[in-house]
Amino acid sequence: MGRFVRLLVVLVLASACQVSACLAAEPEEPKPAPMPTGKTPEEAFAQIREAIIKEDWETALVCMTAEGREAIVGACLAMISLRVPESSGKELAEKFAPAEKLREVMAKVETVFKLKGKAKKEDTDALRHELTELVEDQAGFMQAVTKEFEDHKLFREAWFVHVEKQELEDVEVDGENAKAKLHHTFENGASGYEPMTFRRKDGIWLLDYRG
Repeated sequence: MGRFVRLLVVLVLASACQVSACLAAEPEEPKPAPMPTGKTPEEAFAQIREAIIKEDWETALVCMTAEGREAIVGACLAMISLRVPESSGKELAEKFAPAEKLREVMAKVETVFKLKGKAKKEDTDALRHELTELVEDQAGFMQAVTKEFEDHKLFREAWFVHVEKQELEDVEVDGENAKAKLHHTFENGASGYEPMTFRRKDGIWLLDYRG
């Protein structure tokens, strides 16, 4: 879960200076339903990154595989339900998911957490699916969650450093699957990599992040 949060923060703040410019634009006209357009893994990542910078989570989520969406939405819902950030996470979770059903699924999640990494993959995948299904407005939820992270002192002090440069490197395509490394360089001189995976469906590449 920690690796996912770091990846999300890097994506959200990679070009923070561009967000204000997007928000200052003229009011948007009604637009057609978003569609993924990536003909390569690089194009797929670029589309997702641009969408997140513009706070357009509808587009960002359709550019992911179903499993990728569940890894991200489900992980975020579990995390804030466990009060991360502790000040308001649980309350935010219950704005987007039915409280009673959320408590039922989170009881299962806490049982899995107690196994400390020994849980079966199919069990954790099933829980991510259950959590994601609870959130009807997934785009609105992700926008609210990323705003919560951005505003929270703990996350800001730990990870919210402006990214000067971000590139997808070492892309390896194997049939309908691909893997790559996301290289980011921060304004303080630090740098790091995050593994990225993609899957091609009907000729279009999608982010297949599994957490």
